[in-house]
Amino acid sequence: MKATFNAITYTGDKSIGASGFVKYRKISCLDRHVKFIERKYPAWLWITYYNKETNEKGIIKKAGLSSPAKKETFFP
Repeated sequence: MKATFNAITYTGDKSIGASGFVKYRKISCLDRHVKFIERKYPAWLWITYYNKETNEKGIIKKAGLSSPAKKETFFP
């Protein structure tokens, strides 16, 4: 069975979603989802995704962001 994910995206615009965060469910292809986010929210900063079966967590950051140690500064 193919893995499915839930994802929370920070859009970079606090007027969208809940303070700039948008949630997507049942994602089957992370690459396609990132391309969709690039088109819909060009100012996005990162995507946090969760594997639905194992609850493992991962982060996809937009190219050009600083080191992971500084990612907390983007959270409101």
